[in-house]
Amino acid sequence: MRLVALVKDQQSIDRFLRGIDQSRDFPPPLAPARGPPYFTVPGSQGVNDAAPVAPEPFDESA
Repeated sequence: MRLVALVKDQQSIDRFLRGIDQSRDFPPPLAPARGPPYFTVPGSQGVNDAAPVAPEPFDESA
C-alpha cells in the first residue's frame, strides 16, 4: 500500500464523504459488543447443537 494523496481541505473532505455516502459524524457510531466465546463438547453434531462448556484448567503436574 502507498499514500496517493493527503486531503486536508475541509470542503474536499466533505465532498468526498458525500460521494461515498458517509456522514461527517465523528467519532463514528460503535457497533454493539459481541458476546464471550464459548467452547463446545467434543464429538457434538454441530456448533449450534452443542451446549457451552467451560475449558478445562491447565494441569501443571504433567
